[in-house]
Amino acid sequence: MNWNEKKTYVNNLVDISKAKRAKNESRRSNTLTYHLRLNNDRLRVCKNMFLNTLSLKEWTVRSWTILPAGKRPFPVTKDPNLSLKRTFVKQFLDSLPKLPSHYCRASSNKLYLEPVFNTQSQLYNTYKIEAEQLLQPVASRKVFDSVFFKENLGIFNPKKDECNICCGFKTKNISEKEYNVHIDRKNTVRAEKCKDKTLALNGEIHLITADLQALKLCPKLNASAAYYKTKLAVHNFTIYNLATKDVMCYWFDETEGDLKSSSFTNFYIDYITSILCEDPKPVVIYTDGCTYQNRNTVLSNALLRLAMEYKVDIFHKYLEKGHTQMEVDSVHSVIERILKNQEIYLPSHFHIRLK
Repeated sequence: MNWNEKKTYVNNLVDISKAKRAKNESRRSNTLTYHLRLNNDRLRVCKNMFLNTLSLKEWTVRSWTILPAGKRPFPVTKDPNLSLKRTFVKQFLDSLPKLPSHYCRASSNKLYLEPVFNTQSQLYNTYKIEAEQLLQPVASRKVFDSVFFKENLGIFNPKKDECNICCGFKTKNISEKEYNVHIDRKNTVRAEKCKDKTLALNGEIHLITADLQALKLCPKLNASAAYYKTKLAVHNFTIYNLATKDVMCYWFDETEGDLKSSSFTNFYIDYITSILCEDPKPVVIYTDGCTYQNRNTVLSNALLRLAMEYKVDIFHKYLEKGHTQMEVDSVHSVIERILKNQEIYLPSHFHIRLK
């Protein structure tokens, strides 16, 4: 039901009558009688059973049945300092460094706070401390959240790849036919990857997987004063060889390179050239379908030119969306574990800490 249908349904189950013992000092002038339907019969029930069955609050039912349309169930008092509180909340949020989404920047312009805040409550507590120190009126959590979402902000929370189709099938939003096609494609790609891995272990081909690690920030300090400092974005593009288990990490910050397709193409060509110089044989690459990293004409043309130069076949295969777990992810896991609780002052310190 939509909201209008819900209101109509509730009004048909609630009877309103005058209070039998109305007093001048009493706020209650009406009595509500609640009913539920059983085989087209209206059976009278208690208030708690009615509210719990329909998952409604008491003030919601009273506002739908007694109050005129547009009138709030409770009087609202206007806060004279509301405008001042909103202004300071906005100033506080503007002072925090932000970064764009790594995975959905093409479809979303939302900005994320740096990963020093894990929850909305932690962010609000930091705001309260800041407001009390500056003798500013403290806004309620509701006001704070309203400004936070109006500014189109979010808490940075790096996650593993989640499959929208699998989640949609669990919630009955995806048909079983579409889900089965998706699973068949996933299994086909996995089987293909296992076959290529066997060929790589037998020395017939070069097999590599590649992915970009979640964004790193520099400096990385535990001091609270660092929350408000603009930091340098540092990236790590990792290539993992499944046959030799060799790893190549291309670390660069935003002053040395960008996230365009040409940058990642240089990394691919540099690594593949190094392995082809030692042993020229077919190369197979497994990656996700990220457009600016892997699925673009710049990389395809560069790989084609390299294949013609060394007279070998180069295959670039993409994993099914939402199921892009690869061996290269284990490298990122090790890096995250080593850098946990480590202080980073310069981009070069990432290399020093990982030695």
